[in-house]
Amino acid sequence: KTISESSIKQLMSNDNKFRTLVDAYRYGKKYFNDAVLPHAVRNVTQFPANVWMIDGTPMQFYCWNESRTKMIRLYLFAIIDVCSRKVVGLDVSYSETRFNILNALKLAVMNEGYLPSEIVSDNFSAGKTEEILDLKSQMTKLGVAWRNSKVGNAQDKSYIERFFGVFQSVECAL
Repeated sequence: KTISESSIKQLMSNDNKFRTLVDAYRYGKKYFNDAVLPHAVRNVTQFPANVWMIDGTPMQFYCWNESRTKMIRLYLFAIIDVCSRKVVGLDVSYSETRFNILNALKLAVMNEGYLPSEIVSDNFSAGKTEEILDLKSQMTKLGVAWRNSKVGNAQDKSYIERFFGVFQSVECAL
């Protein structure tokens, strides 16, 4: 079949996979990572409790520390269900610690009544503590796969990152 300019234009307008490959080749890997990949369609899980994504962020709210000597930022740790995009558990604390994570997970399990089949988290510092390592091993025995996202790839846990982006830019701005 003869390849004409109109057939290429039609292919570019109708076939998203082909267009993505052409853009990646034409504009380079940086353009692809910065402009295409953040907006790529993600595979949404079909059922609730298939995947939970967890992460923490400092909020734009300040409060006094316990001794009321200085102002500090609060941290929000949240757990989101990928299927329903609902925040199933959260915890607010002075810092992102192992207790913050454990409280949010406890609240999520109490609210939902079940454990997910997979938890996606970043490489948080509390993940190396004895309590979290023990929790991960216990969850593995119960059939929960806990996986860390790839370093430097925030798109690996895109739903929780999108939630925090909207929360910080819309809700905290008010």
